[in-house]
Amino acid sequence: MTKKNPKTRFQKVKAENGERRCLVCGVPRSREELIRFALGPENVVYPDVSEKLGGRGVWISSNKQALSVAISKRLFNKGFGHAVSVPENLLQMVEECLRKRALDLLGLANKSGLIEFGFEKIKDASAKENMLLLIQASDGSLAESKRLQGFLPDVPVLSLFSREQLGFEIGRDACVHIAVKKSKMTLTLKKEWMRLNAFLNEGYENE
Repeated sequence: MTKKNPKTRFQKVKAENGERRCLVCGVPRSREELIRFALGPENVVYPDVSEKLGGRGVWISSNKQALSVAISKRLFNKGFGHAVSVPENLLQMVEECLRKRALDLLGLANKSGLIEFGFEKIKDASAKENMLLLIQASDGSLAESKRLQGFLPDVPVLSLFSREQLGFEIGRDACVHIAVKKSKMTLTLKKEWMRLNAFLNEGYENE
């Protein structure tokens, strides 16, 4: 007999401090695994990825499929307690907001001296620095990426932007490899990059 998935929107699970309940599945998750939505003028739903907009908000897992379900089943009406207007391009809006936030944080990390870039520099720094995240250009060499990962075996690797997009954020024409050093500020960077990765790749591994 097939076991039922315990993660249903009807399951009553207590949310712990700092957790929010996903509007779609009903399961409490940490805020870093969710995307907040708020209402703007004329009751239009907007993504609030920085969690700064006022008023009531609803939370959905950082997952394109979950957001698509919320839109198709009109769950935002239920979440806000009344009829609301959902933009036709809400999925695209969310992706653009998450991408911008991820790149903005990378630019700040660069200005703070919290990254190393280039194969040889990262290779040399790997023995001395505590690295938090390895960023690879989506159009870079796969073989070279695997070689570099050998020096940082326990560090998450994400490939979400092209070499030109990464280069622009650090003041270069192009960049293929970026290693992010561990600090309080870059912990936020890692969370945002992981959230973008989850949204683009259908959720977190534990879903």
